[in-house]
Amino acid sequence: AAERYAADLVCCNFCDNDVDQAEITEDQFVTDSRYHIESFWKGMRYAHSLCGKLYRRDVLLEVKYPELQYAEDTYVVTQVLHNVPRTVLLSYVGYHYVNNTKSLTRAAKGIRRESDVLVLMEFMTTLCQERYPEFLTLCQQRWTILLFNLICAASSSEKTERRTAETLVRMHISKAGSKGY
Repeated sequence: AAERYAADLVCCNFCDNDVDQAEITEDQFVTDSRYHIESFWKGMRYAHSLCGKLYRRDVLLEVKYPELQYAEDTYVVTQVLHNVPRTVLLSYVGYHYVNNTKSLTRAAKGIRRESDVLVLMEFMTTLCQERYPEFLTLCQQRWTILLFNLICAASSSEKTERRTAETLVRMHISKAGSKGY
C-alpha cells in the first residue's frame, strides 16, 4: 500500500477486546489532514495511537516529542497525522489492542496524568484554532467531557490531589477563556 500510493503513512485497522467491529470498513487513500483531525475528535482510535502504522522515516524527523508520561503517543501521532500529505487507511485489522488494567498507562493516576492531559488539550486546541477552526466546537465539546471526567476521577483521590487537580483544571479554563475559546 505504501508503494502503490506513494504514501507517507499507512494505518491498519484497530480493534480491541471491547469492540467487535473494526472502525475502517474499506481501504481509503487520504490526502487531507482534516480527515484525520476530524477522526480524532470523533473518537476513531486509529488517530490516537502510534501503533499499527507504517511511517516514512522522514515523517518522524519533523515531530516534536513532548516530555509527557501520559498521552504522549496521542501528542506525537497528532503531529504526524497533521503533517502527512498522503495516508492509506487499511480495512485489514493489524492492530489488536488489549486492555491491561495492570499496565503502567492504566495505572497512571494523580496530578502528573491530569497535567499531561491538560498539556495535550492545549496543544490540540491551539492546533484547531490555528489550522482547523471548523472543528473547534467539536474540540471544545470533547475537552469539556474530559475535564469533567478528570474532576470526577480526582474527587475519588486524596484531598490534596483532588484540590491540585481542580486547580489545574481551573487554570486551564481561565487560560482558555483569555484566549477566546
